[in-house]
Amino acid sequence: MSDTKETVLTNNEEKLDVEPKKDIKEEVKPEEVKPEEEHKEEVKPEEKKNESNEQKVKVIMVGESSVGKTCCMNRYVSNEFAEQTKATIGVGVGSKEVEVEGKQIKLQIWDTAGQERFATLTGNYFRNAMAAIIMFDVSNKESFENIPNWVEQCCKCDGKHIIFIAGNKIDLEDRVVSKEEAEEKAKELKLKYFEVSAKTGDGIEDLFNELIKEIMKTPFCNEQEKEGVELDGQKKQKKGGCC
Repeated sequence: MSDTKETVLTNNEEKLDVEPKKDIKEEVKPEEVKPEEEHKEEVKPEEKKNESNEQKVKVIMVGESSVGKTCCMNRYVSNEFAEQTKATIGVGVGSKEVEVEGKQIKLQIWDTAGQERFATLTGNYFRNAMAAIIMFDVSNKESFENIPNWVEQCCKCDGKHIIFIAGNKIDLEDRVVSKEEAEEKAKELKLKYFEVSAKTGDGIEDLFNELIKEIMKTPFCNEQEKEGVELDGQKKQKKGGCC
């Protein structure tokens, strides 16, 4: 009889040893699963916001050296003007965020080198640009006469850009290119013309605001890829581009 009782007690002890192990497994599972679920919920909303809120638009500024491209870019981006600036070697980039029709647009303005010896480099700068501003100095006849060359370069490098012509330094008294002459040239090239002064700021906002309006009319704003600047749909563009 005593042997039987001992066996029963032993079995009970074995059962007691097993039950705590089940409790340990139940405690481990929630700790392993919950952190993974929480991380997934935190990351996804942030990624969606970054992808959908902003469109990047590349705009290039071209023209002869010393016509004031860098000064015009700085005036628009940061409302600053430096009387003396060094000639741009290669390319300088400025950016400004604007809201148009409820859309966040980030303008990336590329200030390209104007010297002829850098002409072989400009092909890379034109690539993926939505628009180009060809700038000349109203006190420099040669910079005005070279406008057709820059138009040809724009058309040759990457399809049909939106192209505007801008005459800078209208604050100077010794201008040699009249407004009428510049408007006639723009009409001949079927392009829009604007007069600006980087020094005083006159016409700068009008130039870029009108450029943004033209960009918004293109299929680009509705079909832009999430990564980078794509030019699909540019072939449908008719106004303000190359002939």
